[in-house]
Amino acid sequence: MALPHSTSLLKVHPAVGFARLSTNPEFYEFGSNPQANYKSNDLIKRQAVRFRIFAYDANNNGIQELPPAWLAANGIHAVWHARVANRKIARLRSDDSYVISANAQSNVGGGRLTGRCGNFDEGQNIDLGTILPDGSFIPPLAQVYARQTGASMEQGGFHNPDFADNTSDGIISVELIDQATNARVVIPTLDAWIVVAPQDFAPDWDDVGDHNLLTYLTELLALPNQPPANAINQQARAIDRSVLESGTAIFSPGIEVNLQGMTNNKFYTGAALGDQDEVRVRPGSSIGGPGTLPGELTEGLCSPWQFDFLACTCYWWPNSRPDIAFRDDANGPVVNWLRRNPDELGPNPASGALSTRSDIVRHVDKLGIIRKDSDKHVEKERTNDIPPEVA
Repeated sequence: MALPHSTSLLKVHPAVGFARLSTNPEFYEFGSNPQANYKSNDLIKRQAVRFRIFAYDANNNGIQELPPAWLAANGIHAVWHARVANRKIARLRSDDSYVISANAQSNVGGGRLTGRCGNFDEGQNIDLGTILPDGSFIPPLAQVYARQTGASMEQGGFHNPDFADNTSDGIISVELIDQATNARVVIPTLDAWIVVAPQDFAPDWDDVGDHNLLTYLTELLALPNQPPANAINQQARAIDRSVLESGTAIFSPGIEVNLQGMTNNKFYTGAALGDQDEVRVRPGSSIGGPGTLPGELTEGLCSPWQFDFLACTCYWWPNSRPDIAFRDDANGPVVNWLRRNPDELGPNPASGALSTRSDIVRHVDKLGIIRKDSDKHVEKERTNDIPPEVA
């Protein structure tokens, strides 16, 4: 067993990863080449994320990535660990017995993360995702859990203490094992953070300006934004930033994370990481203290998350949740993204749009994918009709 010569530190990249929910059993991996189709069986696919191990020397110069094939060839076995939580209901009820939390490792029980939500009738066995031996985090099938079976989603606000979801956030870490001796390889390692978030219905697009999570964190953390000289550092930086560029900021309550009011002590400073431009969530030990607890980045979001897609009617949304788009191609007619009938044109469809909370929970995965065509937002993969619910 041997790590690359002069290895002093391991880092997990992306430093922050987004895995995205859906009710579709199929999924694709974030960062892979653009998909021909982001839906199957009329539902948007889940988005998984694969975490990767990089070796660095004492001066933070990247040496190389350590992919599964390299580890196996060098007598090393990687065990991945995930520790996630959903704190939304606990925050709304001021009661930590409602924290939905789970721990798992990739070599035990299939890496499944399962939690429970206090005394919720439907919340005693909540799937929070899976961590696999190759470092892949697979998000769970999206579900909504009622405190009382049969309760109406239309009662209460967008932050509803009677309905939980299975979004979460938390720590991803890796442990290297010498296959010959079964002993742990003791070396400093910087962990990553997973955010299990709503879908991105515009995967070809990143938000720009103040709406972009990378821009927000660059300003919050006063990053100098200097490109690294080392090719491996450049590769790792690109992996990290591709995630942040796909995220949304300056939005209340938020879609992936809710950072309003959070201070920069929730993140490591660049000096602590050996790279002034690196962004990593800093694990903490208590709510309100320095660092971040699993579940804290998402605790201010709507519960369930689908309600957020109806919370604003001002025709301002980030790319991941559009308002209107051009149908089929850049020269096509304008359509309302939330419309029930895919053939109805214009921003105000005659048969209406998804408008109730139960509507959006049941049908959001059926909506169209926004692709880039001549720098225009063009809706694709929308053919199904969504009839009104029968009372």
